[in-house]
Order: sequence, then structure tokens, then C-alpha cells
Amino acid sequence: MTISNLEKIKCPKGHIFEAQLISAISVSDNFELKEALIAGEVNLVTCPDKLSRTSNSIAWLK
Repeated sequence: MTISNLEKIKCPKGHIFEAQLISAISVSDNFELKEALIAGEVNLVTCPDKLSRTSNSIAWLK
């Protein structure tokens, strides 16, 4: 089971926006998310104004 939530994000330039972030991943159920987690691509979001890219590290392995 994977759990995700809509969260408010503040980019380094100060712009606030909402993004869907993953808070828990069951890697046995979702191999693609496991690979994305290992590659550092989970919870990597781009500001809608394309001012910056930021990462929110709230993913856990289960």
C-alpha cells in the first residue's frame, strides 16, 4: 500500500503551491516506486512557476 497526501510546498524562491507527496511506500507491492525511491525521484516536485525544483524527503520503506 502506498499513501500519498496533498501538501503545501514552499519553493526556495518563496512561491507556495500544492503537490501530491508520498508518505509511505510498500515496496513489495509497487516495484516502480521502489526504483524511483532508490533513484531519489520520490517527492521531487517542480514549482508551477518553474522557478525551482525541490525535494521533500518524507518517504519511508516498509
